[in-house]
Amino acid sequence: MAVVSVAYQVPITFIPQGSRKPRTEIFVRSIDVEVPEIGSPDNPEAINVELVFPEPPQRRFYYMSEDLIQAHRDDIRRVGHDGRLWADCAREAHHHFVEFCDARVADGVDLRGAIRDNFAERYWSKKPDILPPRGFLARMPGNPREPLAINLGARARNPGGGLDEPRGPYQIIQNLDADRQAKARRFVEANIMVAAGKLFIATPPPAFVGRRAWRHGISATQREARPGPALVHFRADDEPSFLANIMERYGKAEDSYQDCMFAHLQGEMDRGYLDIDRVDLAIEGLKLAMPQFSKGFSDLPDDSIDRWIELRHAVATWKDAKGDPAAIVAAVDAFHSSIPREIKSVARSSNMQFDAFLKLMKTFDLSNRPVLEASSPTL
Repeated sequence: MAVVSVAYQVPITFIPQGSRKPRTEIFVRSIDVEVPEIGSPDNPEAINVELVFPEPPQRRFYYMSEDLIQAHRDDIRRVGHDGRLWADCAREAHHHFVEFCDARVADGVDLRGAIRDNFAERYWSKKPDILPPRGFLARMPGNPREPLAINLGARARNPGGGLDEPRGPYQIIQNLDADRQAKARRFVEANIMVAAGKLFIATPPPAFVGRRAWRHGISATQREARPGPALVHFRADDEPSFLANIMERYGKAEDSYQDCMFAHLQGEMDRGYLDIDRVDLAIEGLKLAMPQFSKGFSDLPDDSIDRWIELRHAVATWKDAKGDPAAIVAAVDAFHSSIPREIKSVARSSNMQFDAFLKLMKTFDLSNRPVLEASSPTL
C-alpha cells in the first residue's frame, strides 16, 4: 500500500462574532489515504490513440500561456489493470491541463475563480513525468464542481480556498466535513493507485457521443465517457454506428470546442477495456437535460403536465445504474408525444433533448434492474 495526500473542499455555515446573519464559505482540509501499490499494470498500453480531427478544432484556451498550449496533446494514453483503465496523473496534468481550466470542457468544474497568474505554476506539471507542486486535480462523480487535489510524496493543496477554518471567533451552524471527507476517502481508495512509483487514476473508456441540436447535431469524441445533457453514447470501436445514427442523421455542431468535437481515434485499443453502460449514461444525461425545459410550460395542457410529473418520478427512481429503463423510456415517449406542436418552445426543446434518446434507447437492452425506492424529484 502507498499513502497519498488528498485535499478536499468543505462548505461551512457559521456566524462570525458581531454578526447576526450566517454565511457559508468554502474551506479546505487535507487527509492521508492508503491506496493500492503495484509493480506494473496488466496492460501497459491498453489504449494508445491519437485524436484526428476532420477539421481543425476551434480552440478556446483563454487565460492560457503559450507553454500550456504547446504542451497540449490530442491523444489518449491509458494502461489497463484489474479490468479498468488508468491514466498517468503526471502525464495528464502536463499534456491536458488546459482541459481542467476550461469551465465548459471540465464536466462542470468552474475553476475560473482560481485561475490567477500563479495557477499554472501550482497545478500544471512542467514535465510529463512529474506531478504538479500542489497535486493532481481530479473530479468526483456527482460532485464535479469541487475538485480534489491528490499528491504523492508531498502535501496536496486544493484550489478552492486557502483556509481550513473561519477566521476569528465564530459559531458553527453546519459543518459538512465528515461527509465530504468520507466521500473523498471512498473516491480515492476506489480510483487511485500507485504503479512503479507513479500516481494513476481510474478513468472511463473513450466514447463517441451525440444528439440533435437546434440547427445541427452535437457530434463529439469524449476522451472519457461521461453523461451530458441528452447525449447518447457509442463505444470507441464502433465509429460506423455513431456516424450512421448521429452524424449522418443530425450533422455536426456549427460552434464546437475542445472535447465537444468529433475526432477519429487512430491507434491501438484493447477492446476488452472499451465497455460502457450506454443505458446508464443515457439516463444520467436525461437527468441533466430535464432542467433545461423552462419556457412555454404554462401553455401546456393538463395532460402534458401530468406526463411531465410522471417522467420526473420515473427518472428519480434511477440511481447507481439501477432501476427500470423501459419504464423511463415509456415515460419520456408519453411526455414527448403529448406536447402540442403549436407550443413551439417546448416542442423544439423536446425534439432536441429526446429525439436521439428515444430512437436509440429502444435499441438497447432495457431489461429491468433492481428497482430502488423512488426519492422525491429534485430536477
